Amino acid sequence: MDFDETLAVGVPALIALMVVTAAVHAWRGRHAQFHPGWRSVIAPLIHLLLAGTAYWNLAKAGWLTATYHWNDPDDINLVLALFEGLCALAVFAFAAFRTTFLSKLLNGLLVIQLILAVSIFALVMYVVLTWKPRMI
Repeated sequence: MDFDETLAVGVPALIALMVVTAAVHAWRGRHAQFHPGWRSVIAPLIHLLLAGTAYWNLAKAGWLTATYHWNDPDDINLVLALFEGLCALAVFAFAAFRTTFLSKLLNGLLVIQLILAVSIFALVMYVVLTWKPRMI
């Protein structure tokens, strides 16, 4: 198994594990009292900004119209599109219901989104800084 195949299997599994962990954490704290405040406004805005940016990049690169296969390293893009959709759905559910569970779930998903954003930025910077043009 080479590096691309390892990423194709490992990254979606890691993202799924982080989402399950955020949901379990939110479920365990569901009986805590919900205190609306600035976080209940700022966190959904950050979610929608990150999700919109991810979908814009996926759409501009043509990854939303691609046909994916289970052994394809580009499955990471499909998982990212599904995850951002889940985050947007959680934001709309939070706007409708305003429960403690959804508040804690949004906070957990926000941490995951920020980790993904930083890792994608680091990957892009690595490619930009190490790229050397070659003539074919």
